[in-house]
Amino acid sequence: MKAHRIAISIIVLFLTVGIAHAEGITLFDYQGEATAYIDTDHGMNIYVWDGKPVAYIEGSSIWGFNGTHLGWFKEGIVWNHDGYAVGFSEGSIDIVTKTEPGKGIRQIPPMKSIKEIEPVRPMHQEKRSRVPLILFFSSENE
Repeated sequence: MKAHRIAISIIVLFLTVGIAHAEGITLFDYQGEATAYIDTDHGMNIYVWDGKPVAYIEGSSIWGFNGTHLGWFKEGIVWNHDGYAVGFSEGSIDIVTKTEPGKGIRQIPPMKSIKEIEPVRPMHQEKRSRVPLILFFSSENE
């Protein structure tokens, strides 16, 4: 009986850890709105909240599926090519985040195109970008 309870406890623990891990890393805009998330279980793909795949992370670089280099994800902050912060993960900066809505069903990501040459990473700026995070990710479709 005791072994049975231990086995159930272990299974519940693994399921809980698996669910937490499957949640990925939420990316917030500077209004504290959950805008996108990184699926850490399946190739570091980035999805907007409705489930559309918009980019992926390789190393610290953020790439569009069309091969366009979008920026960098470093220390929980999304940086653009001008060195401005565009978004962040919870706890990486001192901004209160709002409650995350339910996520849409993840769509299958497109094939990754040949990547362009990664630009030189700029120095980080003190101010944040004026471009909303959702538009930052939509630039991969241009």
